[in-house]
Amino acid sequence: MTEQECQGESAQKEADAAKQALDDAEKERAQAEADVQAAKEERDAAKQTYLQEAEKSSESDSNVKSAQEAAQNAQKKFDEAKSAADDLKVQQSKKQQDLLDAQAAADEAAKTYQSVKQKLEENEQAKSALEQAKKNVTVADDVCSKAQTEYDALVQAWKEKQAEAAALNEKLKAAQSCDWENGDEFDAALEQSDERFSNLNKLIRTYIQAKEAETAAAQDQQEAKKAVQDADTAKAAAEQKKAAAKGSKKTE
Repeated sequence: MTEQECQGESAQKEADAAKQALDDAEKERAQAEADVQAAKEERDAAKQTYLQEAEKSSESDSNVKSAQEAAQNAQKKFDEAKSAADDLKVQQSKKQQDLLDAQAAADEAAKTYQSVKQKLEENEQAKSALEQAKKNVTVADDVCSKAQTEYDALVQAWKEKQAEAAALNEKLKAAQSCDWENGDEFDAALEQSDERFSNLNKLIRTYIQAKEAETAAAQDQQEAKKAVQDADTAKAAAEQKKAAAKGSKKTE
């Protein structure tokens, strides 16, 4: 028996089982309706008895109370029977749907089986080609296996490159956020992970030292310039005094 035949037979069994379950549910529903009817009749009878006893309440209060309790019990039985009948209706509806689904599955399986059977009959002469195709598949499997191995290696290499790129990106972000012109340095973690950051920190220190030296030199130069200016001013003043002294001598 082919797989399609097994599936078709299984689907048909499920459909038969669903139909049997539906028949059982129908019997249960009929019984439940009978129980509801019986409970209703019992309730009506109990109500009638209660009303009759109520009319005779002057004769016996105990009979009225008993009739009232009987009516309440009958109402309770009726409510329970009605609830059970409603539940069975819901179950029956579900089983009806299950039957339809199972029958549809059985029909589809039978249709598939017929289609597959027809194709198998049409392709009976292609057995030799199928055997050759199997050999080709084996060769293709070997090629695919090798290709998969190469692909896995490429994926692994790509992941490693991605990890390296992510690490480099973090380093670039750190480099962009570092205010090295004002003396900020890269943290120790970056120095330990990449020697280039250690070298950069050395350059930063050298740059800051040079910048400080340049500032000091500029300050010294400014002070020297001021000293020269002061000397020039003093010299000019001395020359003026000297000229004034010469003028005084000529007058005498």
